[in-house]
Formats: sequence, C-alpha cells, structure tokens
Amino acid sequence: MKLAIGITAVQPQWSLLSGQIGFPFSPLSSTEEISHSHIVTIIVSAKGSDNLRKNLLSYIHSGGSLLMEAPEAEWLFGIKSQRRYVDYIQPRAESLFGNVLPGFIDASLTVPEEADDLFANDGMNLVEIVREGKGSAVILPGGLTGLVLNSDIRRRQFPSVSRYLPTERVARCSKHTIREIVQYSLEFLSRERKLPFVSLHPFPEGKPSCFNLRIDTDFADEKHISDLYDLCRKHTISASWFVETGSARKRLSQFEKMKDQEIGLHCFQHKVFKSYYESETDIKHGKSLLTGDKISPSGYAAPFGEWNSSLAKAVESSGFKYSSEFGLAYDDHPFYPWLGDRFSSVLQLPVHPISAGRLKNAKHNEEDIKHYFAAVMDTNSAHRLPIFIYDHPSSANLDVLNWFMEQIQEKEISSVTLGGYAEWWKIRDRIKWGSDISTGKLTIKSSGIEKQAQLLVKNSDGSEAVTPMSDVITFNELDWQESTSLPAIVPMAVRNRISRKMLTNNFDHIRSKINPWK
Repeated sequence: MKLAIGITAVQPQWSLLSGQIGFPFSPLSSTEEISHSHIVTIIVSAKGSDNLRKNLLSYIHSGGSLLMEAPEAEWLFGIKSQRRYVDYIQPRAESLFGNVLPGFIDASLTVPEEADDLFANDGMNLVEIVREGKGSAVILPGGLTGLVLNSDIRRRQFPSVSRYLPTERVARCSKHTIREIVQYSLEFLSRERKLPFVSLHPFPEGKPSCFNLRIDTDFADEKHISDLYDLCRKHTISASWFVETGSARKRLSQFEKMKDQEIGLHCFQHKVFKSYYESETDIKHGKSLLTGDKISPSGYAAPFGEWNSSLAKAVESSGFKYSSEFGLAYDDHPFYPWLGDRFSSVLQLPVHPISAGRLKNAKHNEEDIKHYFAAVMDTNSAHRLPIFIYDHPSSANLDVLNWFMEQIQEKEISSVTLGGYAEWWKIRDRIKWGSDISTGKLTIKSSGIEKQAQLLVKNSDGSEAVTPMSDVITFNELDWQESTSLPAIVPMAVRNRISRKMLTNNFDHIRSKINPWK
C-alpha cells in the first residue's frame, strides 16, 4: 500500500507545512474516485463540487482518514461551528495533542461546537474527532493553519522559573505550535489505520537537534568581539556573526581574519525600513562594506528581529540565501516566507529569541540564566527543534556562554553554522520521494539525492525511529524509541498576562529606535 497523502487544493499554508514536516502530498481531482487503499489521509483544504463531496464521504466510510478545518467539515459533514477568539493553546497531558508545545494564537477562529480536544483559554476545546463508517476525521478550527503565513509582531513573555518572565517582540502566533498540531493530527490518522507516518528528519545524520550561536554585533567594540571569538575558538564552535557595519566600518578586517566562523550582514544603519528602496539601500551599503573586506555574506538577520515583505524582497534581490528574524517565527523548522503572491526564495531560519541580555533585563542572575537555557536545550531537543541561540558580544555574558558551550559538548549536540544548515535544508527540500508499505517493511522511491537525508518513522504503536533513506527499510531492524515530552514550566494563562516588564520593555524598544546609530 502506498503511504500517500492527498490534498483537495494546494494552498500556501499547506505547502509551507509539508515542507517543514517533510511529507509529500498529491493534489486530487474532483472527478476521480478515491480509494482508501491508495491514500492514507486526505487533507480537505477547500470545499469543492458535489462530486468531490460524494467521493470524500465514500472514502472515509470505507476506512480512509481526513484532516480538515471547521468550514470544510460543515460542507462535508454538516457539523456546526462558532467564531471564538483564541488567545493561546495549552494542551492537556491526556490529550491526543498532549506533547504539543503550548503557544500563542491571538486570533479569531471558527471552532467546531462539539470540539472535545486541544484545550485553549476560557475552558474551550478546539478540535473535534469525527467517526464516519470505518474511517476517522480530525476537524481543526477554521483559520488555524493559515496563521503560519501571518507576519504580525507582538511582545510575548517566555517561560522561566524566575519571578520575572523575560519578554521579546516576536511572531504574533506560535507557529511551531500550529505545525505540531498538524503533525500530530497526521500521525493520529495514520495510527487509526494501523499504519506508520513517515517524514523527512529535520537534522543532518539523524541527530535529535543541532546547535548554533547567532551573534548580532550591534555597536560592539573590538575587545568584546575578540573575547567572544576566542571563546568560540576555545570550544571549536563555528558561530554565525551578523555584522552591524555602520559602527564597525573602520575595523571590518577583524571579521575577515576570523577562522572557522560564518560572517553575515545585520545592517548598515540599525533600523528596519518599511519601504523596499530604503531597505535595499541599507542592505547594499552594508554588504558592500563587507565585500570590500573580502567577506561574502550569504545570510542576513534584520535589526530587532523584525520582518516585513518589503524588507524580504530587498534581502532576496541582494542575493542572500537565508535570513533569520524571530519577528516572523522562532524555535521552529526552516521555511520559505509567503510574500502575498508567492514564496520568497530566501530561506527563513528561526532562532530562540531570548538572549542572555534579555534575561538580565528580567532580573535573572547567572544561575537563573543557566536554568533558563538548560530548559530551552531540553525542550527543543525533545521536540526535535534546533537549539539556535542568539546573543550580542558582551563581557558580562561570557561565563554563561562558556557554560552553555560546555553543555552542548557534554551532550554531544552537533554544532553548525546557520549557512551550513540552510544549505543542507535546501537539499532536503529538493528530495522527491514516496513510500510503500508491505508486511514488516517500507519501500522507498526517491529522486537520487536521498543520502543527504534520513527518515523519521512514527509507528502505529506510538514508538519512533530515525533511519537512513534506503530502498528497503525493515521494521524489526530499526532502533525504536518512545517519544519524550516535558511539562510546561509556566502556564500559558500566566504568559498571556500583560506585565509591567512588558510595558517597560516596549518603552525601551521605542526609545532604541529613535537613534539607530547607537
């Protein structure tokens, strides 16, 4: 049997999500008959003709599985739904989505009236499971998946054991939460059919995660940069440096002389512009200064972690291969941003948005900071997320960063540059593949560059294994492991409150934008 996923209409959010999760899908014709023995799950992404409705109902009644949002479920099954404002999602441990990372939604969604899973604010549930004939359907709230295309920014609080929670201006909605909801839905629907869910693993060589230190040089002096560089060399860490060239224009040779480090562009003037022309002018000025010192940057990271489509187009036209802005996404897998009418060709690499300086701003002492980053390390590893930390050169942060690098090495977590990971992800993204299942084994058909990637196999009993992509994979030869999860440190209800620290940080942010030269 083919482990295929069909979709009724290809939409930007589903293209983005399938690329992140790593599963191929095939568009379905509204006129063709659909066999449950040829397709494991169908994503009903849009309403269609009466003929399509008839075929989908026949498919699920005969044992197929469906994933859709509430408006499509109303069209297909006649379920009732209502508009509800969803502030956040806080999955309960016993839920189908118990291992999903809690996160912010901050949007009005169309929620099934009979929803009985995926707990959110105000005691509401968001997801309904429907049984029809021999098959099953997962009904997500309408508008949920489309939020992965959203580019709004909000100040958010992040979990910590300290009294004061650190804050940062980040993506309005927690896109990693939405991606995990979709992934867990697809895995559940495969289990319902006693079949595995197979996807491309998100890291090279089958590793559970990988580490990068992203450094934004914001007005740092020569000594602070040198001290942090020496620390990276001590631990053989190849960091990714994003240079603010305006204040460093007379000493850019310091970066050109660095060994085994990646040098990217942060900006010339530490400011985010709304127009394409101003963005392009600043980028070209900053890039020309770097290339004048024989540095060829492939990566860009915008000031303040902010992102807008005009800036993205300027980054694209300037020839960058990737960019990294937590105002678009954080703690998630790479993706190509949606520009309104097409996807950008510049890969987005999300990082964790809270720096050591931001933790000190929230009155964290050194032990608090270590505890915070240890939790980030454990959480991201458990959720197969990259451990991409960002900071600025400062002598005050060296002890904590030294400790962090020691932890990375003790746990044998692979260190990468953002540019290196971006190149690997782009190869992963080009792999065309499919899988068939027969008694006790998978047969893989691929495009011929499969050696660059591995497969993540989620079995019908809930166990999982990572394996190289080969022509035939035998189930009893895999190293099956139980999935891990970690309890949330701080309830989303607490993180969703407006604190005094959020207000003061917003004021500081406005003040910092008044003078972009310091």
